Amino acid sequence: VQINRILNTLVLARSEAIKRDIPVTVCKSADGTSCSTRANWENGWVMFVNNNNNGASIDSGEEIIGIYEALPAGTTLRSNGTNFQNHITYLPDGFSNTNGSFFLCDSRGAAKGKKLAVASTGRARIDEGATVTCP
Repeated sequence: VQINRILNTLVLARSEAIKRDIPVTVCKSADGTSCSTRANWENGWVMFVNNNNNGASIDSGEEIIGIYEALPAGTTLRSNGTNFQNHITYLPDGFSNTNGSFFLCDSRGAAKGKKLAVASTGRARIDEGATVTCP
């Protein structure tokens, strides 16, 4: 269920970028009003219209489309390496700024973990049976 929260966010962000014909960014956020480089994805995230496509920074006049609360205690959501470390941006053509993966784990460990893969074409999918590394 928790992996679907981020999957649904990414699907909506891609759709909004195409519909609005402007970049839409999803970034880590602990407060629901600004992007964070210190928070982890499980602390929550924000989706916003990124008028100037400047990465993970919500500037004056940029509309916040959605605020997503933290995942339940004991759940981690991390990105692989530097891809999506702090944000993911969808461009008006539906492509994402890079490809990469998110890994969701809970108290049951890596055996029950989930991988969400995002292609540079922007398509996101849950990668069933993938090897997951938990923090």
